[in-house]
Amino acid sequence: DPAILDQVRTGDKVRFAMEGVGGTLTVTKIDAVR
Repeated sequence: DPAILDQVRTGDKVRFAMEGVGGTLTVTKIDAVR
């Protein structure tokens, strides 16, 4: 879901979670580190 990127800006440090789905890595969660 591209809307997940609305939570961060260019240059932000982030933490993220990924899942392997059908041989493709998918970002499932992203949070800015403050």
